[in-house]
Amino acid sequence: MGSVFFAMYFDAIKLAKDNYRATMTAILLTLTVIRGIGYFAVDQFSREVWVVTAILFPSMMVAYLFNIK
Repeated sequence: MGSVFFAMYFDAIKLAKDNYRATMTAILLTLTVIRGIGYFAVDQFSREVWVVTAILFPSMMVAYLFNIK
């Protein structure tokens, strides 16, 4: 939900399109890494999470490599 507020702020300050994309990507990556570290710290990465990750990772790579939109 935090990304909505970032998007509204960037729109309010009239951030250029390329800068918007780069900044939003950096913010979301940072938030995801911090959230992952937090989940790891409180031992929330169970076996089931790793299994689902392993199942979904190939489709994510296909989408990334072929730039499916």
